[in-house]
Amino acid sequence: MKYDLYPGNYELEVFNSVGEHVRTLDSRQLTGPVHLSYTWDGTNKWGDPVATGIYVFYLSEPYAHRAKRILVVK
Repeated sequence: MKYDLYPGNYELEVFNSVGEHVRTLDSRQLTGPVHLSYTWDGTNKWGDPVATGIYVFYLSEPYAHRAKRILVVK
């Protein structure tokens, strides 16, 4: 996934289909515009592989929130 982000606090998190927090991919304070790209390895916050299912990437920015669903198949 690719994102163009602007100054401020942001957080990129992964949730499962029932809304449980699976993992935080990134969380930081940006001081200027950046272009970031992420690849998720399909593991949870403990490093264990996640099960087959639908997962939601949730990006929280100072002025917007974005969500994207993906299907993990094993």
